[in-house]
Amino acid sequence: MRTLKYLPVIAVATLLGACAHPVPHDLANAEVRALPQNGSDFQKALHYDYGVLAQSELDQGDRGMTTVYNTMARMASAGTTVLPTRMEDRKIPAANVAELTEARAKLMGVLDAGGPTRATASTSRAQTQFDCWMEQREENFQPNDIEHCRDGFLMAIKEASGIVYAAATPMTSPAIAARPATPAKPEIETYTVYFDHNRSDLNNAAVAMKNDIVAHIRAMKATKVTVSGYTDRSGDQEYNRLLAERRAATVTTALESAGIK
Repeated sequence: MRTLKYLPVIAVATLLGACAHPVPHDLANAEVRALPQNGSDFQKALHYDYGVLAQSELDQGDRGMTTVYNTMARMASAGTTVLPTRMEDRKIPAANVAELTEARAKLMGVLDAGGPTRATASTSRAQTQFDCWMEQREENFQPNDIEHCRDGFLMAIKEASGIVYAAATPMTSPAIAARPATPAKPEIETYTVYFDHNRSDLNNAAVAMKNDIVAHIRAMKATKVTVSGYTDRSGDQEYNRLLAERRAATVTTALESAGIK
């Protein structure tokens, strides 16, 4: 039979109810579960999870712990702060003190870091499973129950920690891929070579211009040279077309002879 480590709580309940007929624990469980919720979402979650623990203890015949967990569920439903069991509230075997002390520190860290709002459900499970683990470890005679509560706590605290501390860490701004460099617009130079009237050979001025054009093309390291021939609008259209072609051919030949190809 489990020890009555919460005898003062039970005694108070007995004294308060001394003038009334005792309420069966199964009815008390139903009453607690039906309580109106006046607390935060986290307190609502604690009310439910402590109610589950109370039912589990009732199913095992431990009415003392049923009352304890129902009391915590009532407090949560009323909006009262319910903290996890303190180490000094239990007589934990010496070999297990360090592990449980570390576990409680992790739980308090999550609670302080915003677990009740950022990871409501998993933080509630972590707290109630920690209390369950403390209770079972103090009794220390049901290995399967101890492991069940311990594993429940470890899973819940891992989930809550992942959510809480990820939310608390500023996200690194995603790297922005550098835009490909905009290709520079090709440099374009335009030159005009003038011919004598009705002529397609280079005069002295055109020869000098040709030399300047060759020098500029080489300085620019031009990759493409386009030659176009024009005439004025006087005269026959076909004649003008043929004259323009001869003038373009003359310039092309002059550039090629200077090494521009």
